[in-house]
Amino acid sequence: MMPHSLFESLAAYQKNWFEKRLNPFQEQETIVQQFQTLLLKTEAPFSREQYPGHFTGSCFLLDPSHERVLLLHHKKLEKWLQMGGHCDGECEMAHVALREAEEESGCKELTLLSSEIIDLDIHLIPARKNEPEHFHYDVRYLGVCHSPEKIQLAEEESNDLAWFPFEKAFQIAKEPSMHRVFKKLEFLQSKGLVS
Repeated sequence: MMPHSLFESLAAYQKNWFEKRLNPFQEQETIVQQFQTLLLKTEAPFSREQYPGHFTGSCFLLDPSHERVLLLHHKKLEKWLQMGGHCDGECEMAHVALREAEEESGCKELTLLSSEIIDLDIHLIPARKNEPEHFHYDVRYLGVCHSPEKIQLAEEESNDLAWFPFEKAFQIAKEPSMHRVFKKLEFLQSKGLVS
C-alpha cells in the first residue's frame, strides 16, 4: 500500500464512522485530519525516528467465536493493551498490524476480519533512554486468531498474554480508547457486520 492508499483508508474511515454512523463513541472527528496531516506534512511518518509523532499499527485479536479478545501486559508501559507496534518504514498499515500481532501473540494463524480501519488513536509515549516524549498515531484493525491455544508470550516485550471475555477486558484495560474499540465491536456485532 502506498501512502496515498492510507489516505484513502482514512477517508473511508471518515465516511464509515462519522458520516454513516454519526459516531456515538466519544471520538473527535478531527482525528482523521490529524492522521492525514501527519501523512502528508511530515518527511518520514512511518519511521520511529519521526518526532514528535509517527504511525504505529495495532490489532485487536479475537478468538474464532469472537467472544474473547487477546491482550498483553506491556512490559515498558505496565498496561494491558492490544497487539501493536512500529511500522519500521512499512507503509501498509494492515500489514504492520498483522505482523505485530503475529510477533506479540506468538501465533502465525491470524487473519484480519477486514482491511478497513476499526479505530484511530493518538497517545503520548513517555521519554525513555534515547527517545524523547512523543506521540503514536495508532491505526487499528480487527483480527482473528484461528488457533487460540497456540499463543506464546514474547517475554522481551510482555509480562503476560491472555484471552479475556469482553466484560473482563473492559475491567482490566484502563485506556478509554480501548473501551471505545470494544464498544465499536459490540456495535458491529449488533448490526450483524461481525458475526
